[in-house]
Amino acid sequence: MKLKLFVWEEVLTDYSHGIMFALAENVDQARKILIEKESEPTEFIEQELQDEPKIIESPEGFILWGGA
Repeated sequence: MKLKLFVWEEVLTDYSHGIMFALAENVDQARKILIEKESEPTEFIEQELQDEPKIIESPEGFILWGGA
């Protein structure tokens, strides 16, 4: 199966928004990968992943500036 990039934007907000992304076959697998990567308690991550991600299947670029 062809892999897709799943992107959750404007998540994990503290002083500014964060981003989560996973390269996976489907959205369920993407969510599982991200939950398994997090070493902290995952309830907040699981809540953030309930929103539908942007799904990238063709060339795409992202720029996310850091800061407050």
